[in-house]
Amino acid sequence: MAKKILKPVDTWNPDPKKGWAFSEGVEASGKSLVFVSGQGPFDANGEIVARGDVKGQTRQTLENMKKVLEEAHCTLDDVVKVTVYLRRIADRPAVAEVRMEYFKQNLPASTLVGVELSLQDMLVEIEGIAVSED
Repeated sequence: MAKKILKPVDTWNPDPKKGWAFSEGVEASGKSLVFVSGQGPFDANGEIVARGDVKGQTRQTLENMKKVLEEAHCTLDDVVKVTVYLRRIADRPAVAEVRMEYFKQNLPASTLVGVELSLQDMLVEIEGIAVSED
């Protein structure tokens, strides 16, 4: 997959070193798009993990996303866009820190939204779009 990070000269460009774990835009080309539904902090039995711990829940959520992407022969490197839903906007820095463990370079475009999530113990949900060569 060809993935180009867009960094316009006359706009603010997020700096990952300052906790901004996304790219302003991503141009992608490939054979197919992979849409990953909102993933949450669930184990294989459907139980919420890391109750009260947004970092632990973010890790589980991204691990779940990785598993969905693997079914499409993709990796997190193929992700061009994510949408992060947070119960508490104040958790953004913690979530960004964990995201940088998973998205290390050529960061996806991103939107972060504060919402009331479907389950009370759920602190984060993440959906994504990837581009596959297969």
